[in-house]
Amino acid sequence: VLGIVKKANADIMTTVDNIKNLLKNDKELASEKFDIRVVSDGSLSINALLKVVESNAIIGFILVIFVLLIFLDFRTSFWTAFGLPISMLIVMAFMYLTGYTLNMLSLCAMIMVLGMLVDDGIVIAENVYAKKRSGMSPIEATTGGTLEVIPPVVASHITTIVAFLPTLMITGRMGKFIAVFPIVVTVMLIASFFEAIFILPSHLAHSKIAFKKGKDWFEPITRFYERILKKVLKWRYLVVVVFIGILIGAIFISRDTIKNFVLFYDDSAEKININLDAPKGTSLEAMADLTSEVEDRVQKIIPEELLISSMASIGKHYKRQISAEKYENWATVGIALIPK
Repeated sequence: VLGIVKKANADIMTTVDNIKNLLKNDKELASEKFDIRVVSDGSLSINALLKVVESNAIIGFILVIFVLLIFLDFRTSFWTAFGLPISMLIVMAFMYLTGYTLNMLSLCAMIMVLGMLVDDGIVIAENVYAKKRSGMSPIEATTGGTLEVIPPVVASHITTIVAFLPTLMITGRMGKFIAVFPIVVTVMLIASFFEAIFILPSHLAHSKIAFKKGKDWFEPITRFYERILKKVLKWRYLVVVVFIGILIGAIFISRDTIKNFVLFYDDSAEKININLDAPKGTSLEAMADLTSEVEDRVQKIIPEELLISSMASIGKHYKRQISAEKYENWATVGIALIPK
Protein backbone atom coordinates (compact mmCIF):
# COMPACT_ATOMS: atom_id res chain seq x y z
CA VAL A 1 0.00 0.00 0.00
CA LEU A 2 1.42 3.39 -1.03
CA GLY A 3 0.20 6.25 1.15
CA ILE A 4 0.39 9.81 -0.21
CA VAL A 5 0.27 12.66 2.31
CA LYS A 6 -0.24 16.25 1.15
CA LYS A 7 1.66 19.25 2.51
CA ALA A 8 0.02 21.32 5.25
CA ASN A 9 -0.81 24.21 2.90
CA ALA A 10 -1.88 22.04 -0.05
CA ASP A 11 -5.47 21.73 -1.29
CA ILE A 12 -6.65 18.16 -0.83
CA MET A 13 -9.14 18.38 -3.71
CA THR A 14 -6.49 19.60 -6.17
CA THR A 15 -3.95 17.08 -4.86
CA VAL A 16 -6.29 14.13 -5.32
CA ASP A 17 -7.30 15.30 -8.81
CA ASN A 18 -3.64 15.61 -9.82
CA ILE A 19 -2.86 12.11 -8.53
CA LYS A 20 -5.83 10.62 -10.39
CA ASN A 21 -4.82 12.40 -13.61
CA LEU A 22 -1.25 11.15 -13.19
CA LEU A 23 -2.39 7.55 -12.74
CA LYS A 24 -4.75 7.85 -15.69
CA ASN A 25 -2.41 9.54 -18.16
CA ASP A 26 1.05 8.25 -17.25
CA LYS A 27 0.98 4.57 -18.27
CA GLU A 28 4.71 4.15 -17.58
CA LEU A 29 4.18 4.32 -13.81
CA ALA A 30 3.28 0.64 -13.71
CA SER A 31 3.72 -2.25 -16.05
CA GLU A 32 0.95 -4.56 -17.19
CA LYS A 33 1.70 -6.82 -14.22
CA PHE A 34 0.28 -4.24 -11.78
CA ASP A 35 -3.26 -2.97 -11.33
CA ILE A 36 -3.25 0.33 -9.41
CA ARG A 37 -6.38 0.93 -7.35
CA VAL A 38 -7.44 3.70 -4.97
CA VAL A 39 -7.84 2.25 -1.48
CA SER A 40 -8.71 5.44 0.41
CA ASP A 41 -9.56 8.98 -0.70
CA GLY A 42 -9.51 11.73 1.93
CA SER A 43 -11.14 14.25 -0.39
CA LEU A 44 -14.47 12.40 -0.48
CA SER A 45 -15.48 13.55 3.03
CA ILE A 46 -14.61 17.17 2.28
CA ASN A 47 -16.45 17.01 -1.04
CA ALA A 48 -19.54 15.53 0.66
CA LEU A 49 -19.60 18.33 3.25
CA LEU A 50 -19.11 20.97 0.55
CA LYS A 51 -22.16 19.61 -1.24
CA VAL A 52 -24.16 19.76 2.01
CA VAL A 53 -23.17 23.41 2.55
CA GLU A 54 -23.99 24.25 -1.08
CA SER A 55 -27.36 22.49 -1.11
CA ASN A 56 -28.38 23.89 2.30
CA ALA A 57 -27.48 27.43 1.23
CA ILE A 58 -29.44 27.19 -2.02
CA ILE A 59 -32.48 25.56 -0.41
CA GLY A 60 -32.37 28.02 2.50
CA PHE A 61 -32.19 31.01 0.13
CA ILE A 62 -35.20 29.80 -1.87
CA LEU A 63 -37.27 28.88 1.21
CA VAL A 64 -36.64 32.22 2.89
CA ILE A 65 -37.89 34.07 -0.20
CA PHE A 66 -41.02 31.94 -0.56
CA VAL A 67 -41.93 32.05 3.15
CA LEU A 68 -41.38 35.81 3.41
CA LEU A 69 -43.48 36.36 0.28
CA ILE A 70 -46.49 35.18 2.30
CA PHE A 71 -46.12 38.20 4.60
CA LEU A 72 -43.89 40.74 2.78
CA ASP A 73 -43.34 42.01 -0.76
CA PHE A 74 -40.88 40.46 -3.24
CA ARG A 75 -38.12 43.10 -2.93
CA THR A 76 -38.04 42.88 0.86
CA SER A 77 -38.07 39.07 0.72
CA PHE A 78 -35.28 38.92 -1.87
CA TRP A 79 -32.91 41.34 -0.13
CA THR A 80 -33.50 39.65 3.22
CA ALA A 81 -32.64 36.24 1.75
CA PHE A 82 -29.66 37.76 -0.07
CA GLY A 83 -28.02 38.24 3.31
CA LEU A 84 -27.21 34.52 3.31
CA PRO A 85 -24.77 34.51 0.34
CA ILE A 86 -23.31 37.88 1.41
CA SER A 87 -22.53 36.53 4.89
CA MET A 88 -20.99 33.40 3.38
CA LEU A 89 -18.75 35.49 1.10
CA ILE A 90 -17.58 37.59 4.06
CA VAL A 91 -16.68 34.43 5.98
CA MET A 92 -14.83 32.96 2.99
CA ALA A 93 -12.84 36.19 2.63
CA PHE A 94 -11.97 36.14 6.34
CA MET A 95 -10.79 32.51 6.15
CA TYR A 96 -8.69 33.25 3.08
CA LEU A 97 -7.01 36.29 4.66
CA THR A 98 -6.33 34.56 8.01
CA GLY A 99 -5.09 31.27 6.55
CA TYR A 100 -7.97 29.04 7.65
CA THR A 101 -9.00 26.28 5.25
CA LEU A 102 -12.19 24.48 4.35
CA ASN A 103 -11.86 21.32 6.41
CA MET A 104 -14.19 19.02 8.32
CA LEU A 105 -14.52 21.36 11.32
CA SER A 106 -14.94 24.63 9.43
CA LEU A 107 -17.52 23.09 7.09
CA CYS A 108 -19.44 21.59 10.03
CA ALA A 109 -19.45 25.03 11.67
CA MET A 110 -20.89 26.54 8.48
CA ILE A 111 -23.60 23.89 8.29
CA MET A 112 -24.55 24.48 11.94
CA VAL A 113 -24.85 28.28 11.65
CA LEU A 114 -26.28 28.43 8.13
CA GLY A 115 -29.86 28.48 9.39
CA MET A 116 -29.17 31.43 11.72
CA LEU A 117 -27.71 33.79 9.12
CA VAL A 118 -30.98 35.40 8.05
CA ASP A 119 -32.69 35.51 11.46
CA ASP A 120 -31.61 39.06 12.25
CA GLY A 121 -32.38 40.17 8.68
CA ILE A 122 -35.91 38.79 8.93
CA VAL A 123 -36.54 40.62 12.22
CA ILE A 124 -35.28 43.94 10.80
CA ALA A 125 -37.04 43.57 7.43
CA GLU A 126 -40.40 42.75 9.05
CA ASN A 127 -40.17 45.71 11.40
CA VAL A 128 -39.26 48.08 8.57
CA TYR A 129 -42.11 46.68 6.45
CA ALA A 130 -44.61 47.26 9.28
CA LYS A 131 -43.50 50.89 9.64
CA LYS A 132 -43.78 51.48 5.89
CA ARG A 133 -47.27 50.03 6.02
CA SER A 134 -48.20 52.45 8.79
CA GLY A 135 -47.47 55.36 6.43
CA MET A 136 -43.88 56.31 7.22
CA SER A 137 -41.49 57.22 4.40
CA PRO A 138 -38.99 54.52 3.31
CA ILE A 139 -36.01 56.35 4.87
CA GLU A 140 -37.79 57.01 8.18
CA ALA A 141 -39.22 53.49 8.33
CA THR A 142 -35.85 51.91 7.62
CA THR A 143 -33.95 54.05 10.12
CA GLY A 144 -36.50 53.74 12.89
CA GLY A 145 -37.28 50.08 12.24
CA THR A 146 -33.63 49.06 12.25
CA LEU A 147 -32.63 51.02 15.36
CA GLU A 148 -35.67 49.72 17.24
CA VAL A 149 -34.70 46.03 16.99
CA ILE A 150 -30.89 46.29 17.20
CA PRO A 151 -30.75 45.59 20.99
CA PRO A 152 -32.62 42.23 20.84
CA VAL A 153 -30.72 41.22 17.67
CA VAL A 154 -27.39 41.95 19.39
CA ALA A 155 -28.49 40.03 22.48
CA SER A 156 -29.46 36.97 20.41
CA HIS A 157 -26.08 36.94 18.66
CA ILE A 158 -24.13 37.39 21.88
CA THR A 159 -25.87 34.45 23.57
CA THR A 160 -25.00 32.18 20.64
CA ILE A 161 -21.39 33.37 20.41
CA VAL A 162 -20.85 33.02 24.17
CA ALA A 163 -21.99 29.40 23.96
CA PHE A 164 -19.15 28.55 21.51
CA LEU A 165 -16.29 30.83 22.64
CA PRO A 166 -15.31 28.79 25.77
CA THR A 167 -13.94 26.06 23.47
CA LEU A 168 -11.14 28.51 22.59
CA MET A 169 -9.79 28.05 26.13
CA ILE A 170 -8.97 24.39 25.46
CA THR A 171 -5.19 24.06 25.40
CA GLY A 172 -2.80 21.67 23.73
CA ARG A 173 -3.07 19.97 20.38
CA MET A 174 -6.82 19.39 20.71
CA GLY A 175 -7.39 23.09 21.40
CA LYS A 176 -5.51 24.10 18.27
CA PHE A 177 -7.42 21.50 16.27
CA ILE A 178 -10.94 22.62 17.25
CA ALA A 179 -10.23 26.37 17.50
CA VAL A 180 -11.45 26.90 13.94
CA PHE A 181 -14.98 25.79 14.89
CA PRO A 182 -15.90 28.62 17.34
CA ILE A 183 -13.98 31.14 15.22
CA VAL A 184 -15.96 30.33 12.07
CA VAL A 185 -19.25 30.34 14.01
CA THR A 186 -18.44 33.74 15.55
CA VAL A 187 -17.31 35.31 12.27
CA MET A 188 -20.43 34.04 10.46
CA LEU A 189 -22.74 35.54 13.07
CA ILE A 190 -20.83 38.85 13.07
CA ALA A 191 -20.93 38.92 9.26
CA SER A 192 -24.69 38.25 9.36
CA PHE A 193 -25.19 41.08 11.88
CA PHE A 194 -23.05 43.47 9.79
CA GLU A 195 -25.08 42.65 6.67
CA ALA A 196 -28.40 43.04 8.51
CA ILE A 197 -27.74 46.50 10.00
CA PHE A 198 -25.71 48.11 7.21
CA ILE A 199 -26.29 46.42 3.82
CA LEU A 200 -29.93 45.31 4.17
CA PRO A 201 -31.27 48.72 5.34
CA SER A 202 -29.61 50.45 2.36
CA HIS A 203 -31.72 48.26 0.05
CA LEU A 204 -34.92 48.59 2.08
CA ALA A 205 -34.62 52.39 2.29
CA HIS A 206 -34.78 52.77 -1.48
CA SER A 207 -37.58 50.32 -2.21
CA LYS A 208 -41.07 51.77 -2.32
CA ILE A 209 -44.03 49.51 -1.65
CA ALA A 210 -47.50 50.05 -3.08
CA PHE A 211 -49.84 48.73 -0.39
CA LYS A 212 -53.31 47.64 -1.41
CA LYS A 213 -56.23 49.24 0.33
CA GLY A 214 -58.17 47.13 2.75
CA LYS A 215 -57.34 44.92 5.69
CA ASP A 216 -54.29 42.71 5.82
CA TRP A 217 -55.19 38.99 5.66
CA PHE A 218 -52.98 38.39 8.71
CA GLU A 219 -54.69 41.01 10.84
CA PRO A 220 -57.52 38.71 12.13
CA ILE A 221 -54.89 36.17 13.22
CA THR A 222 -52.99 38.95 15.02
CA ARG A 223 -56.12 40.08 16.86
CA PHE A 224 -56.97 36.50 17.83
CA TYR A 225 -53.46 35.98 19.18
CA GLU A 226 -53.68 39.26 21.09
CA ARG A 227 -56.90 38.18 22.83
CA ILE A 228 -55.41 34.80 23.77
CA LEU A 229 -52.20 36.41 25.03
CA LYS A 230 -54.11 38.82 27.30
CA LYS A 231 -55.98 35.92 28.89
CA VAL A 232 -52.80 33.91 29.31
CA LEU A 233 -51.03 36.85 30.99
CA LYS A 234 -54.02 37.38 33.30
CA TRP A 235 -53.81 33.75 34.49
CA ARG A 236 -50.02 33.46 34.07
CA TYR A 237 -49.32 31.49 37.26
CA LEU A 238 -51.99 28.92 36.45
CA VAL A 239 -50.63 28.62 32.90
CA VAL A 240 -47.10 27.98 34.23
CA VAL A 241 -48.37 25.26 36.58
CA VAL A 242 -50.38 23.63 33.76
CA PHE A 243 -47.40 23.53 31.42
CA ILE A 244 -45.13 22.15 34.14
CA GLY A 245 -47.71 19.40 34.66
CA ILE A 246 -47.80 18.73 30.91
CA LEU A 247 -43.98 18.51 30.89
CA ILE A 248 -43.92 16.04 33.79
CA GLY A 249 -46.64 13.97 32.13
CA ALA A 250 -44.79 13.93 28.82
CA ILE A 251 -41.58 12.79 30.54
CA PHE A 252 -43.48 10.04 32.39
CA ILE A 253 -45.20 8.78 29.21
CA SER A 254 -41.98 8.79 27.15
CA ARG A 255 -39.62 7.53 29.88
CA ASP A 256 -38.79 4.35 27.95
CA THR A 257 -38.04 6.31 24.78
CA ILE A 258 -35.80 8.79 26.62
CA LYS A 259 -33.56 5.96 27.85
CA ASN A 260 -32.57 5.14 24.26
CA PHE A 261 -32.51 8.73 23.03
CA VAL A 262 -29.65 9.64 20.68
CA LEU A 263 -29.18 13.36 19.99
CA PHE A 264 -27.35 13.00 16.67
CA TYR A 265 -28.17 9.63 15.16
CA ASP A 266 -25.83 8.72 12.34
CA ASP A 267 -25.77 5.34 10.62
CA SER A 268 -23.22 6.39 8.01
CA ALA A 269 -19.63 5.17 7.98
CA GLU A 270 -16.67 5.80 5.74
CA LYS A 271 -14.75 2.74 6.85
CA ILE A 272 -15.63 -0.62 8.34
CA ASN A 273 -12.99 -2.82 9.97
CA ILE A 274 -13.79 -6.48 10.58
CA ASN A 275 -11.52 -8.39 12.98
CA LEU A 276 -11.38 -12.13 12.34
CA ASP A 277 -10.37 -14.82 14.88
CA ALA A 278 -9.77 -18.44 13.87
CA PRO A 279 -8.98 -21.38 16.18
CA LYS A 280 -5.42 -21.43 17.45
CA GLY A 281 -3.11 -23.42 15.25
CA THR A 282 -4.67 -22.16 12.01
CA SER A 283 -1.89 -21.59 9.46
CA LEU A 284 -1.36 -18.31 7.58
CA GLU A 285 -2.38 -20.00 4.33
CA ALA A 286 -5.64 -21.28 5.83
CA MET A 287 -6.29 -17.90 7.44
CA ALA A 288 -5.72 -16.19 4.08
CA ASP A 289 -8.32 -18.48 2.46
CA LEU A 290 -10.86 -17.82 5.24
CA THR A 291 -10.26 -14.07 5.05
CA SER A 292 -10.68 -14.07 1.28
CA GLU A 293 -14.02 -15.87 1.66
CA VAL A 294 -15.24 -13.30 4.21
CA GLU A 295 -14.05 -10.47 1.98
CA ASP A 296 -15.97 -11.87 -1.01
CA ARG A 297 -19.16 -12.20 1.02
CA VAL A 298 -18.89 -8.65 2.36
CA GLN A 299 -18.38 -7.27 -1.16
CA LYS A 300 -21.56 -9.02 -2.31
CA ILE A 301 -23.55 -7.34 0.49
CA ILE A 302 -22.30 -3.79 -0.13
CA PRO A 303 -23.65 -2.08 -3.30
CA GLU A 304 -20.94 -1.54 -5.89
CA GLU A 305 -21.65 2.20 -6.14
CA LEU A 306 -20.87 2.65 -2.40
CA LEU A 307 -17.68 0.59 -2.27
CA ILE A 308 -14.25 2.19 -2.79
CA SER A 309 -12.05 -0.75 -1.85
CA SER A 310 -11.55 -3.68 0.50
CA MET A 311 -8.19 -4.68 1.90
CA ALA A 312 -7.25 -7.68 4.05
CA SER A 313 -4.35 -7.97 6.49
CA ILE A 314 -3.32 -11.38 7.84
CA GLY A 315 -1.75 -11.80 11.27
CA LYS A 316 -3.13 -8.74 13.07
CA HIS A 317 -6.28 -7.04 14.27
CA TYR A 318 -7.44 -3.49 13.72
CA LYS A 319 -5.95 -1.15 16.39
CA ARG A 320 -3.53 -3.84 17.51
CA GLN A 321 -0.84 -3.16 14.90
CA ILE A 322 1.54 -1.79 17.54
CA SER A 323 1.94 -5.24 19.09
CA ALA A 324 5.18 -7.00 18.10
CA GLU A 325 3.60 -10.44 18.54
CA LYS A 326 2.35 -12.37 15.54
CA TYR A 327 -0.92 -14.25 15.58
CA GLU A 328 -1.38 -16.51 12.61
CA ASN A 329 -5.07 -16.97 13.48
CA TRP A 330 -5.82 -13.25 13.28
CA ALA A 331 -6.93 -11.15 10.31
CA THR A 332 -8.56 -7.83 9.49
CA VAL A 333 -10.76 -6.85 6.55
CA GLY A 334 -10.90 -3.09 5.95
CA ILE A 335 -13.81 -1.78 3.85
CA ALA A 336 -13.60 1.81 2.52
CA LEU A 337 -16.98 3.37 1.60
CA ILE A 338 -18.01 6.51 -0.25
CA PRO A 339 -19.22 9.11 2.32
CA LYS A 340 -22.90 10.10 2.26
